[in-house]
Amino acid sequence: MILNEQWLKKHKRIYYHGFEKNYDDALRNFKNEFYLTTKIDYAISYAQRGGKITSYVLNENVNIFNMRDIHDEGNFRKYCQKNMPQNLKYIDFLKDNDWASPKIGGDFKRQVFIDAIRDLGYDGYFNFEIDKDGLEYIHRLGSYKHIDRDLHSPSIALFNTDFITEIETVPVESLVDKNEEIEYVKNIAASKKLDMTFNEDYFVKRMLQSTLSLTEDEIIDIADNITHEDLKESLRKDVCVIRALAQHEMDWNYEVSESTKKALEKAQKRYENYDEKLFDRTLKEGKHNNGIK
Repeated sequence: MILNEQWLKKHKRIYYHGFEKNYDDALRNFKNEFYLTTKIDYAISYAQRGGKITSYVLNENVNIFNMRDIHDEGNFRKYCQKNMPQNLKYIDFLKDNDWASPKIGGDFKRQVFIDAIRDLGYDGYFNFEIDKDGLEYIHRLGSYKHIDRDLHSPSIALFNTDFITEIETVPVESLVDKNEEIEYVKNIAASKKLDMTFNEDYFVKRMLQSTLSLTEDEIIDIADNITHEDLKESLRKDVCVIRALAQHEMDWNYEVSESTKKALEKAQKRYENYDEKLFDRTLKEGKHNNGIK
């Protein structure tokens, strides 16, 4: 799919790349592709603490493969029919999901697709990165640099950086709203405490990975000062999220699934029946049983 200059100017499409602190190009994981995203939060997740964000525009006539484009899909389908028919079954999946999804073979399978795109003469490819299976896999490995907001992030991989023009580079901290990060940490801490799964060491480690402006002491302070109002607000948000899911199911299927109905009923009961004294007593008993003062 050719992205001509007129189309680019009309849409004013800016792409971002996150560079880690002390970035060394010789050590990057994927040496033959340079990845960009239109979603700045996703770029920030790669830059992490002390990193930087660089913005770019694509140059005229760069030919990016997009599986959603009927012409590009046709080229890929013909290539598969001739060279690798076993991969025809993945075409629909690749239109909306991460090409490196563990569901279809991870990075190894993605490389097979990339090699095909190169053979077809494209300058790069478009794809949605981070699906639910990939996110769960990342979290099982103990990394939380990617969180729910990164799901299905739009990404372009270029085979040659001559196709982009740099606009500017800024430190990642300058792009972060500290108040939003405080609310994020507060929400996670409240949720963990409500479910009696709060572990300070693990919590701090996770929050240092998924925030950029907060220190370890600030994270601990936020968690230590969770109030009953914060806990009840967390329960209210749970109800809102499940109600939104129920509405989505109604819009698409004209009915709400039994699992969603049960989840909503449970969430509403937790919210309406929240008992401060019972929570404090349960928390105290839990700490005592685990030898925590």
